[in-house]
Amino acid sequence: MAISQNGQRPVYAVTSNGGICNSFNNAYGALKQVRSFAVSNGRDGFVGLQLTNASTHVDSAPPKAENTAYLRDLSSQWAFDVINNVRNPAAYPGGSYVNTLLTNKRASLIQ
Repeated sequence: MAISQNGQRPVYAVTSNGGICNSFNNAYGALKQVRSFAVSNGRDGFVGLQLTNASTHVDSAPPKAENTAYLRDLSSQWAFDVINNVRNPAAYPGGSYVNTLLTNKRASLIQ
């Protein structure tokens, strides 16, 4: 919550499928709380995506090239947006890149 300044600052995550390496996505409680605070502060509440097509932690198994590309594309776009105070719609819900991932069952929204 401190990082998000109680929902005032965006926090974005790309997560893998739940497993022992990430305590079965134990960060989701905090991400959902960030989302709730953001919504209560008039923000959209988007906190990120879970990659769902055989995603892994790189410290436990070799990642699929497509998952590495999704992680790179999303994280670099979000960082660029935050630094430059802009928002490329493609990299957020409703945008072309994210919608393609969701439609093709490569990702799901963290909500």
